Amino acid sequence: MKKNFAIAAVCAAMLLTGCSGGNSSSQSASESTPAASTAEAIKTAAEKADALMAEVTFSGEMVAVDADTMELRLGFTADGISDYAVYICGSGAYPDEFGIFTADSSEKADEIKTALEKRIESQKATYTDYTPEEMYKFDDCFVKQDGNTVYYAVTADNTKAADILG
Repeated sequence: MKKNFAIAAVCAAMLLTGCSGGNSSSQSASESTPAASTAEAIKTAAEKADALMAEVTFSGEMVAVDADTMELRLGFTADGISDYAVYICGSGAYPDEFGIFTADSSEKADEIKTALEKRIESQKATYTDYTPEEMYKFDDCFVKQDGNTVYYAVTADNTKAADILG
């Protein structure tokens, strides 16, 4: 009995030491980098929106646009969208807004991109006279499409917004 216990203990020790060899830990470190990148790439729209809200300063209070008002505000329905997060300035006094949408099809993604481009042009026309000091936010604003994902931003730091949303 003691002999079986001793053999089991030696086997367990060999298994543990075999798993913690010097080369395999450096190999794991290099292998974990792509996995970490993949994890970053699959963040949900809400997680990306939260990150953007934490990193970029907005002029007014930002409020979420829900599925019921998406068509009225943005020009397209939530039908055919599997994941999204979109925020606009709640008071309407500032042009700040951003969103990220994952469409179920390339046709829906194209529809979203076209509608957002029209919205930005309309917003530019509105804010030119309303708050001309805010027009710099349109200088490098963007609407981008990556496969079925569409994202856009009109913020004080559109470069940072693109990095976070893209």
